[in-house]
Amino acid sequence: MGGGPTSSTTSPISSKETYSVIVTSFGPFPNGRGGHYNINASNEIAKALPPHIEFDLPSADSKDETTRQKEGRRRRVRVNILNPTAEQDAYVKTEYGYTRRYIQQLHDDIDASSPTLGRPLHAASNASPPKVPLRHPHAPPSTETTKPPPPTSPNPTLIIHLGQASYCNDPPSLGLERLAFSQSMRSSWWKLREAQQGYHRIPDDKGEVIDNVDGGRDPWAAKDVPAGLGTALDIDQVAIYARAALSTTLAAISIPKEEDEQAEARLTLPTTTTSISTQKEEDKQGETLSKLEQMRATVQSTYNKDRPAKPKREGLNIITHHEAGPYLCGFIYYESLAQCYTRDKRADVLFCHVPAMLGEKEVTMGRNAVVAVVEGAMRWLIEQEEREVRERVELLQHNHQGPGSEPMDVREAGDGKGCPVEDVM
Repeated sequence: MGGGPTSSTTSPISSKETYSVIVTSFGPFPNGRGGHYNINASNEIAKALPPHIEFDLPSADSKDETTRQKEGRRRRVRVNILNPTAEQDAYVKTEYGYTRRYIQQLHDDIDASSPTLGRPLHAASNASPPKVPLRHPHAPPSTETTKPPPPTSPNPTLIIHLGQASYCNDPPSLGLERLAFSQSMRSSWWKLREAQQGYHRIPDDKGEVIDNVDGGRDPWAAKDVPAGLGTALDIDQVAIYARAALSTTLAAISIPKEEDEQAEARLTLPTTTTSISTQKEEDKQGETLSKLEQMRATVQSTYNKDRPAKPKREGLNIITHHEAGPYLCGFIYYESLAQCYTRDKRADVLFCHVPAMLGEKEVTMGRNAVVAVVEGAMRWLIEQEEREVRERVELLQHNHQGPGSEPMDVREAGDGKGCPVEDVM
């Protein structure tokens, strides 16, 4: 499967579909207190991601929902993870100017090589391979960019940006961000003085703020882009799907129980005695039971102290969060959403905050959580599109064919048009 969660099933697999997700991550950045994070957890997690994941969904080739449920047929979904920032020093620099250029180039490359981001998924899953393989947007030109891509890199249908945030540390969590705001935004809920003066005024890794970029003007305001934008995905439902996927992954971790159960059995001490008739014998029995309880407590205490801790099925909490913030994380999210908005594409973009933890265990936990989000997001996108197509089919049947006619195949429906991003202001 490539290291991510896989849904297992005994139902027959009727077909296999392939999609792609682009993941980006940040590099080193100042901590705002005169120090510096030389390693960004989001980049370490990106490096640990598998090249692809697979999971199952109900088959969509049956004529109606009742038939699909009755037959129980499944189809396999493969999601390739395109990971341009996982290469050495290929992370997104934590600089406002660089980030704006990076996102501009990224969306240009997507439109030029695989123009299906924000478009109907049924087109993406069957589309021709991109003519120009995706690369790091500011990588030096090479002859590689003119070669056909491998068949395992079909058109991307979702972008996920990763960043690091301390609010995810305790308890360890992955935060799915709902909104992002432009440099024109000011807020009182962020206690930072800079955020109250205007977003993206916290110095970046070059010591610059957004006022040092493009002469301080907001290019999106001139294009009438709302100051607040949100993803087109239902992150509450994505979070539910992602938690389920993560739970399946963690449940697959085997926890040895035999040694622990045998050790517990050795602690079993007698708790009953034969019937005693005299008061004297009852008192003696009470003293014996008291000693037994003391022995039990002593043995149990020693055992608990010396025995190794039980292995735990540890994983990040997957939560939703109101906005990505007034620093580079919120900036890259807004820039990516604004690119979709001005290109008249559905905002199939997510931002995930991960904990500022760099241990091997923590990076593995972060990888598992991001993989679960990839599955949850793609599951939602696929189901949402099929639901919309089915509704259009039913409407067409009602208007043109009348009730009782033969249902249309939802895989053959769809208008091929993109969905504009909804304003959040």
